[in-house]
Amino acid sequence: MELRHLRTFVAVARHLNFTVAAAELHVAQPAVSQTIRDLEEEMGVTLFQRSKRSVRLTAAGTVFRGEVERILETADGAVRAAQRAARGEVGKLVLGYMGPATTPFLPRVLRAYRELYPDVELVLHEMMPTEQLAAFEQERIDVAFTRPTGLAGQRLWLEEELIYTDRVVAAVPSDHALAQRRGGTLPVKRLGQETLVVYQQTGAMGLYDIIMGMCRRAGIAPRVVQEPDLMPTVVTLVAAGVGIGLVPGCVACRHVPGVEFRELSPRSDDVPLVMAWGRDNASPTLGAFLDVVRELKPAIQAQMEGAAHCGRTS
Repeated sequence: MELRHLRTFVAVARHLNFTVAAAELHVAQPAVSQTIRDLEEEMGVTLFQRSKRSVRLTAAGTVFRGEVERILETADGAVRAAQRAARGEVGKLVLGYMGPATTPFLPRVLRAYRELYPDVELVLHEMMPTEQLAAFEQERIDVAFTRPTGLAGQRLWLEEELIYTDRVVAAVPSDHALAQRRGGTLPVKRLGQETLVVYQQTGAMGLYDIIMGMCRRAGIAPRVVQEPDLMPTVVTLVAAGVGIGLVPGCVACRHVPGVEFRELSPRSDDVPLVMAWGRDNASPTLGAFLDVVRELKPAIQAQMEGAAHCGRTS
């Protein structure tokens, strides 16, 4: 007994007419009659009372119809569920993200994704780049907003796509003399006279290397007095007067009492933010998420260019 046999039976039961049922099923009428005979022989019961003038369900046929309709509804539901999963409309997506680097645009991305795919379970984990690499290796996340992964990403077979580029800026205590400067930019060379607060090297090696390279090219030996493991802690220590912080421009979008942000001259190398995912991850929910981000990317880049100037005075 196959689903096509059951669909044929339901069509005849609904119309009580073999010819009309055959037209609905796009098959010849003799094929419908043969299918019903095969069903009755297999089951050992009569499903229809036939005469030259009418077709009626027997008591067995009436009971069978109710059961078959439930079976077909379940089968059709299973097909629809599989089709939705193939389109990425159901399932689960786990996202790793860097808070300060994504705060301005991530809510927009998540809202757009959830509007299109409300039945996907979306799980977010705030992680720094080294944590994200470990999560990819352990297959605990599907996609991440992170810094370029370099050789580690190649080893894990990660794909990367640039989302936007940032640069390093100075976070200065509001009561510091450098915060009172109006106009122009803050020379990197001037930082050689100051104590610095820099995000730890192990958490974001790429950013740390960009900062050190910027100082080296300016001919200064940076006096780093604190290397916190959280970017908000860097800014908190600046507000406390511990030193001048060197942070990505996206951090300047957050208003922090007691902190002013200044552009640096010469400008640092670019600080890229990328979207990374496993090359072999064929999850439809991942594919749908990538499409949403790509569609929004021009708006994200425009927004983050504005965010890079947010909270600074020149």
